[in-house]
Amino acid sequence: MQLPTPTFVTDTTIGLYIHIPFCESLCPYCNFFKHRHDPTSDSRSQLVQAIQQELIAYQTHYPDLTIQSIYFGGGTPSTLQPEHWLTLLNQIQSAWPLANTCELTIEMDPLHITPDWLAALEKQGPMRVSMGAQSSDATVLKHLGRRHTWSDVVTAVGRIRSLSTVSIGLDLMFGMPQLTPQRLAGVLNDYAQLGIDHVSTYGLTLEPGTPFYATQTTRSDDAMADDYDQIFNTLTAAGFDWYERSAFAKPGHASIHNQGYWQFRPYLGVGPSAHSFFQGQRFRTISQFQAYCQSPVRSVPKRPIDYGARFEEWLMVGLRTRAGVSLAQGQQWFGINLEENSSVIELIQSALLALEHGRLVATYSGLHVLDAVVEQIVFKAEPVSKP
Repeated sequence: MQLPTPTFVTDTTIGLYIHIPFCESLCPYCNFFKHRHDPTSDSRSQLVQAIQQELIAYQTHYPDLTIQSIYFGGGTPSTLQPEHWLTLLNQIQSAWPLANTCELTIEMDPLHITPDWLAALEKQGPMRVSMGAQSSDATVLKHLGRRHTWSDVVTAVGRIRSLSTVSIGLDLMFGMPQLTPQRLAGVLNDYAQLGIDHVSTYGLTLEPGTPFYATQTTRSDDAMADDYDQIFNTLTAAGFDWYERSAFAKPGHASIHNQGYWQFRPYLGVGPSAHSFFQGQRFRTISQFQAYCQSPVRSVPKRPIDYGARFEEWLMVGLRTRAGVSLAQGQQWFGINLEENSSVIELIQSALLALEHGRLVATYSGLHVLDAVVEQIVFKAEPVSKP
């Protein structure tokens, strides 16, 4: 499919992602870039200094940016000392102005909610903490290689809640063979009663290169869909709004940073293996810890833009969200009138898609078969000439 060159967002208000790859234990299902944490080494200081150098380089080349969101992900960012984290925050704030609504998020291990970390979080004021709880079921946590217990999570949430200005989110994983509907119901009840603000759900996938890939199985596709239905119904009944297929939030607690990914907003990724989407290009830093620390500022290959693939990606990530995709944006960026796409018309008639206030959205039924929906649209997406 040959598409005209799109006019992507070139706004200088961006998201900033900081990748901290340290993990104290390596989960058998995870294929993210990670580096085993050794508290006796100076690796944390090395990483912080390298990230500072990369931030300075970006500031030199792009001094006019405004930061809409800052997200510390990993890995486990809370393996840093609180003073390391504050140093990086100060570096960012000295490099660029923060938007009035700038959102700050850090991923933390429930076992790391210490008095020193609580003091650092309190110092920052309103922010988000996301914890990789994954489940409240002891058998599931052991299977996933997690070090914490549900009691540890409850204690951590209580400590963070004492700060009053922190929004708390937990990850929830499903699709493990031992997570029966009855066990999942118990997990969901525990989550709903904990008083948290956000839940990110993940269906277990067996990724090449992970220990689980050769040794484990997941529930069938139909069983996974049933799990999702159970999650969706329970969390929405408990007062969570879904705003992306995998993300549920209490009113006012949706992630600004993650919405930027789904809305094709520009962002810079800093740290080893961090991905960026900036000036219409996707690129990432080197995925080697020592090589990154020794030379954090280097030329990185930027993928040529395949506009057909970009259109498909835009549809896929946008239709996963409750807001869907903008018809005007489809016309402006890709020269495509979705309202006149014959597949879109058929999918609306089949109640898999709907038109709402100038946007194309997936229905609940459409979310379950989204890959097929997008494929059908892309197959018949012929660009039209721009005005």
